[in-house]
Amino acid sequence: MTAETLARLILVLLCAEFLLERLAALLTERRRHRPMPEEFRDRITEEEYDKSRRYGSARHGLGRLRAVVSLAALLLFWQWGGFPWLQETVAGISSHWLWQGLLFLGLLSLGQQVLDLPFDLVQTFRIDQRFGMNTTTAATFLSDRLKGLLLMLLIGAPVLGGVLACFRLLGESAWLWGWLVLGSFTLLLAYVAPTWILPLFNRFEPLPDGELRSSLLELAREAGFPVSEILVADGSRRSRMSNAYLAGFGARRRIVLYDTLLDSQGHEEIRSVLAHELGHFRLGHIRQRLLLSLGSMGLLLYLFSLGVSHPTLAAAFGMNDAQLHAGFAFCMILFGPVNLLLGVIQNAVSRRHEYQADAFAAGLIRNGDTLVSALKTLYRENLATLDLHPLAEVLHADHPAALNRIRALRAVDAQAQA
Repeated sequence: MTAETLARLILVLLCAEFLLERLAALLTERRRHRPMPEEFRDRITEEEYDKSRRYGSARHGLGRLRAVVSLAALLLFWQWGGFPWLQETVAGISSHWLWQGLLFLGLLSLGQQVLDLPFDLVQTFRIDQRFGMNTTTAATFLSDRLKGLLLMLLIGAPVLGGVLACFRLLGESAWLWGWLVLGSFTLLLAYVAPTWILPLFNRFEPLPDGELRSSLLELAREAGFPVSEILVADGSRRSRMSNAYLAGFGARRRIVLYDTLLDSQGHEEIRSVLAHELGHFRLGHIRQRLLLSLGSMGLLLYLFSLGVSHPTLAAAFGMNDAQLHAGFAFCMILFGPVNLLLGVIQNAVSRRHEYQADAFAAGLIRNGDTLVSALKTLYRENLATLDLHPLAEVLHADHPAALNRIRALRAVDAQAQA
């Protein structure tokens, strides 16, 4: 295959992926004009439903513009010789292959973040603000971005350097060694993040003693989750969104509840949300998702090893020599559709796990209606889209569409009572 043919193929793949994404978003947008599903009329008013529709439409419009600008920027950078220009620039800064690689990929990543920044600002301080979802300040927003950049430099750069070194020095088995580097980092991050990284972005305080804490500890013991503490995160500093999750390993396991969840739900509903999270633990979902993620990572690195140093791929992007770090960037673009397919598989597994955790929770608390009630409140408070189009659900949703999830819980309750 010639470089020109490969370039045309990549262009077709990029446009096809873009059109598929836009079609899924458009089909969901059309569903927002349907009447509110009957299952939610006991908890969501017509005014609240209309607000959620307008919120979803505003996000859809911004997402469409973001996708167009992102694709256009990539194509213009490519066609105007941006990749060889960037290589010349980093070569002028350092002659060492490792520093060139880190600078090349780091500047591409920084460019994408700069491109995304105006859209993030509009999302946070215009759309979310207008619909009452934003509670963050400009100072917190800026602080979060700076902390993210610092983590990228202190953690991401050494890991990326290790992977580049594997591909530079270890020949045909480089992808396997690179996989071990990334996999080890992923496991280490899962262990240290609750203690060292998450506190950089949220404050965590112990849940005060009382009826709720005692009830949640008893529920955790009943589910076999050896919890060390229950913490409350200050999620309200940034958004009205509610959440709860389990974190840590071994003796460091903890339950984390967002303060927004405590403010919007009753005690029984909070117990049902925790029961759902405990279901993920008891059913082995956390381990399964981690293994699936590691497997996807290994497959992508193997595919990268097939093309990362191929001169035809480099020529397709306007470069005369196949620089290793540039090959990584080109493979990310070339294998975008593969990554989309892997995401579809991972999301399908995740949705299946959500259904299973819901069923587990209904059995643990012996009252599926309580979880249904909690979910409806979450959807109302989060202004969630209640009825995704199946294509959008398949492509992007790691949780089932709200309507499907409620119906599945009703079916579990009906089966339990039969």
